[in-house]
Amino acid sequence: GITWFFKHVSEGIILEDDCWPSEDFFVFCETMLARYRNDSRVGMISGDNFQQGQKRPKASYYFSKYTHIWGWATWRRAWKEYDLEMNGLDDFFSSETWQTYQASERETEHWRSLMTKVRNGEIDTWDYQWNYAVWKSGALVVLPAVNLVANEGFRADATHTISENSPNAKLPTEPLGNIKLTSDVALNVKADLYSFENLFSPPKNTSPKSKAKAAAVQEVVTAKAEKKIQRAAEDLAAVKSSLSWRLLGKHVFSVEKRLRRLFGA
Repeated sequence: GITWFFKHVSEGIILEDDCWPSEDFFVFCETMLARYRNDSRVGMISGDNFQQGQKRPKASYYFSKYTHIWGWATWRRAWKEYDLEMNGLDDFFSSETWQTYQASERETEHWRSLMTKVRNGEIDTWDYQWNYAVWKSGALVVLPAVNLVANEGFRADATHTISENSPNAKLPTEPLGNIKLTSDVALNVKADLYSFENLFSPPKNTSPKSKAKAAAVQEVVTAKAEKKIQRAAEDLAAVKSSLSWRLLGKHVFSVEKRLRRLFGA
């Protein structure tokens, strides 16, 4: 349906079922569609804000890597990158562009696994393919400083939003006011980290038993880490006494890589 839509118009607004936008949503989309119409750095505008009241930007919006779709807008130029089959995904995983969207190894593993499952047909959806299209084109998403779209579709018979106890089930809309523009187009890392932890990543088990197990695992990991650090220090000392400084620089880089893998840096 969306592909048909953009065969007839060059830009437009899309609303999901059971989603109710505020009046400010339409003003926001109209303003952002015009402002970034010819800017390939921006691939989408969304009216969704899942920051739970945390005020991230100084302007009326910020830039994210996530394509929230309760209510959104885009251009034909961006949608033409959409590929339901997600061709080229494996090559994309090894690209520099892919790495720019991954804040940690945990995020990398999550999105690699999820997108692979979608590509393989293990998850029946269309929206992660859109996120892939935006990432593959190296673009970002405009998100408002407050939520502009409410979703009344959280119920047991829904397709995806089945948990009526979700904190987003009763997420209200808020007035945006006069739109304050920004000249920057840069990812808000802190906001996206919050989104990943609270929307996308697997829930954490915080029971006492789980915490005790986690502490025991951490103790083992720490002990192994100390051994690895000691071995790295011994390697470095040996290199200092036997190799030229040129080779030393190469070996120090190898040690540094080992430490980065150790701490997930």
